Amino acid sequence: MDFDIRQGIAVLGRTPGTLRAMLHDPGTAWIDATEGPETRGAYDIVGHLVHVVDVGHFAQTARVMAKRSRDAIGPWRPYSPIVDR
Repeated sequence: MDFDIRQGIAVLGRTPGTLRAMLHDPGTAWIDATEGPETRGAYDIVGHLVHVVDVGHFAQTARVMAKRSRDAIGPWRPYSPIVDR
């Protein structure tokens, strides 16, 4: 399957509502349940999305977008260090 940005945005747009519906007050037995040793439960997975993935991916997205204009910004390049990260 080829990636389609519009479909990706649509899926991501539904993610908060889906998680809210699945995790609204189910009790700790459901939230803490895992698939076994060395796996994560819903609580840990949502925490991962909030702390490790989203913030890191925001920064990564900004870097990738900035690098596209690296050569086009000319003499202002020293004032935009993100383009060289």
